[in-house]
Amino acid sequence: MFEDLQKDQNNKVDDIFADSDKIDNQQESKAPLNFKDSNLTKNPIAPSGDGLAEFEEEDDNKSGKIIKTIFLVILILAIIGVSAYFVYSKILLPKTLSQNNSLIQENDLNNEDEDIVSNIVEDENINDEVVATTSENDIIEDEIEEDLGTTTLETVDSDMDGLTDYDEIYLYGTNPYIIDTDGDGLSDYEEIAIFGTDPLNPDTDSDTYLDGQEIVSGYNPFGEGEINIDLFTDKNLFIEKYPELVIK
Repeated sequence: MFEDLQKDQNNKVDDIFADSDKIDNQQESKAPLNFKDSNLTKNPIAPSGDGLAEFEEEDDNKSGKIIKTIFLVILILAIIGVSAYFVYSKILLPKTLSQNNSLIQENDLNNEDEDIVSNIVEDENINDEVVATTSENDIIEDEIEEDLGTTTLETVDSDMDGLTDYDEIYLYGTNPYIIDTDGDGLSDYEEIAIFGTDPLNPDTDSDTYLDGQEIVSGYNPFGEGEINIDLFTDKNLFIEKYPELVIK
């Protein structure tokens, strides 16, 4: 009898704890998932070591490609610059210089032609003046001969330049009434008796400088260079009349 009571009590006790176990199991099944305790927080999704290495290799490849591209661009620009300089220095520059030289030569030729033309015009003017002077001398000669006669001309010096009218008219063709027939700054007497220059040509050596200008400046009226007294008709008269030029 006591044994049956004891079994009944044990069974009741088991039943009580069985109900509590069921309740606990239900609560556990209904409880929300705790992410803190789950493996998701412990093992988050992250790239592995191999993945990082692949990313680093891709970055290195990209940077290497950029550097190569920059280098190629610089190299191409350098080649273009060198080519442009070569074309300019070897082709364009010589053409420009040759064109400039041709223009300079043309200008020089034009200037020379202008100088030649001007010299020809001056010579023609001088010749015209000489012809006019000669014709005037002829007229004067006729008038003097009619008035005075040839004998008187040999002793008369109308312009008082040191030459008789007879010599100026018959020997040198100069004007007996003008001291400096050609207007070069030297008297007819000086040109004939001292220097030996042409009394009818103001520029004996045709260098565009008058005979008087050249002698006063210390230059040779017969050509290039300085005065050379050995070329003059009378050195002693030159030294006597122009001592300052001898000192020069």
